[in-house]
Amino acid sequence: MASLKGVDPELRKYLKKHKIPDIFESVISSIAVLTPDDPYEFIICKLKELMVMKTETVHGLEALKWDHLIPDSHKPNKQLISGIFIDSILVIDDEHLQDKELTDFDKLIIDVMNVSCRFAALQQHIISSSHA
Repeated sequence: MASLKGVDPELRKYLKKHKIPDIFESVISSIAVLTPDDPYEFIICKLKELMVMKTETVHGLEALKWDHLIPDSHKPNKQLISGIFIDSILVIDDEHLQDKELTDFDKLIIDVMNVSCRFAALQQHIISSSHA
């Protein structure tokens, strides 16, 4: 799980209570391994699976691990996404991130997410401009 160092104690408590870093880690890890054709639909599907897990299993989301959403036939031998990466997504602790080294895979995912965010912003701008 992400370290949550340097986060406001109340925010840290909230994030941990609702398992937000664990959910991010599990969903992003499954995307990285399975590379679905439609990642947005995939995320929705996986969040629905987690909602079922939360309400219908004995331990709820307490049993959630980074590879929970990856089928056994596709599970990698080691964790692909580091806690540092999850910290960077949640902008949890900039100083902590500067002291750590991201893996090449972490850097690739960050680059892809940055491009995706820029594309989404451009797309929204185009849509807004066309309605004006």
